[in-house]
Amino acid sequence: MPYVPHFVVNDSVSRRRKPPWMDEHAMAALRKKKKSYGNYLKSKHGKDYLKYVSLRNKAKSEVRRAVRNYEKHIAKRDKKDPKAFYRIR
Repeated sequence: MPYVPHFVVNDSVSRRRKPPWMDEHAMAALRKKKKSYGNYLKSKHGKDYLKYVSLRNKAKSEVRRAVRNYEKHIAKRDKKDPKAFYRIR
């Protein structure tokens, strides 16, 4: 079968890109939240749920802070680079 490799697609899988406003603090908070949620699902203990809820709220506030800082940064360079506003996503 010498013709089979000719018809096989050799595309690589594209990686998911993070949003431009996502910084390291927000990413770390989301990783901790995800790990804590997995621990809760395995154990189903109330203390694990309370820890997850705490980390969920922390992650949400970190993401909101990151978005706010990114928007402030875009607003500061508005006059110099007006196209940056339209490249948000």
